[in-house]
Amino acid sequence: MGGNSGTLGKYFTSLMARTVVSTKFQVVIPKDIREETGLRKFQTFQVISKGGVIFLMPERTTS
Repeated sequence: MGGNSGTLGKYFTSLMARTVVSTKFQVVIPKDIREETGLRKFQTFQVISKGGVIFLMPERTTS
């Protein structure tokens, strides 16, 4: 799953993975991505749509 491929590969030099949108419009972030980025349960995100691409930007606490 990881690795650089496709159109986005030229923009991102880190991990890429494939996931699917559920019937409830939920998306699972693959384990290797969660571990690399240090995501936590119940972490919040900013969701940004630009040029047909959806970005999830983790909100970091200031503590």
